[in-house]
Amino acid sequence: MSKKIEIKELPPVEDCPPCPTVAPLYLGTFADMAILLMAFFVILLALAVFSPEKLQTMDSVAASISGVQREIEVFQEATAENLVMEQFRSARVEPTVYDIIEEERSEQRPRDADPDTSPARSTEATNALELVQQRLASQIAEGKVETRIEENRVVVELLDTGAGQSESDSSVAEPGQLDREFIEIFLQVATAQSETSGLIEVIDGTELIEASETRAVDTVARTYRDVLLALSNEISSGQVNVSREGDEIIIRIPGDRSFSSGSARLRPNFRSLLESIGDMLLPIPAITRVEGHTDNVPLSFGGRYGDNWDLSSARAASVAEFFLDELYLRPGDIYIMAFADSVPVATNETVEGRALNRRIDIVVSPF
Repeated sequence: MSKKIEIKELPPVEDCPPCPTVAPLYLGTFADMAILLMAFFVILLALAVFSPEKLQTMDSVAASISGVQREIEVFQEATAENLVMEQFRSARVEPTVYDIIEEERSEQRPRDADPDTSPARSTEATNALELVQQRLASQIAEGKVETRIEENRVVVELLDTGAGQSESDSSVAEPGQLDREFIEIFLQVATAQSETSGLIEVIDGTELIEASETRAVDTVARTYRDVLLALSNEISSGQVNVSREGDEIIIRIPGDRSFSSGSARLRPNFRSLLESIGDMLLPIPAITRVEGHTDNVPLSFGGRYGDNWDLSSARAASVAEFFLDELYLRPGDIYIMAFADSVPVATNETVEGRALNRRIDIVVSPF
């Protein structure tokens, strides 16, 4: 027997009425309460009166309650400045390397000024004179130099015979412009000085210097001679090239011997060369400018430096940082400049020319 199932339809569900578009009423009530509380505290603060007498009374009452037995008079209030002065004292200023060298130099000046008249000194000067005369025999025969002994030291005087004039223009020469023959004289003197314990001094007796002699020119010329003597070994071996342009002395170092390709890290052999240059710069009062130069070949993609400007700047900074770290120069006496390939000394069309353009120029300006 089958059952009959009836399905009844449910009444339709009415839709929810639309929500009002205005904010709920409780938000308005909350805002009113917040404004009321703020007004209450403003009125309370306006009615408050701070009385110093009442504060002192409250302080004394609090002291009696906390058990304070006696008061200690304060002679000086503790401030941050007082605390710093009590905890720290001015440190004793230790002499720097420059102060020690200057002190030793000042102590040696009186001894250098007073000639040593001992027989040993006289013998050393005589032997040094013979050695210098052997080294400069051809220059002496040509009348380009003159040697003598003054105050137990050998004096080599440069005479006005054309030495010091440019090979390209022997008729017109700028003050301090030297040729290879002039440099050869300094190299021979430096070699003789290394072989003897006697003192050898080179002086300039040419009319070229005397005619234009001022304090600045004399200082630059003297510094130029000192640089040539101090770096004579490096010049003869081709590690550096020293020249003078006006009041500036340029020490030019090939870049291939200084850095690896695309790098600003100093090579070990370059560090030893910089030490020799630093020893030479240490006693010279001058402003030193380190210039970085490159060729026009773009750097490889993905390298540490974006272009030749960054590379030349980094290389100049590495040299300057070495001089500062090793205390050869003070921070205010040295600065750097980067030129990339904008100041070439040779053509960039050949391999040899590009090698000459990759360089570090140490420009010394004596004062």
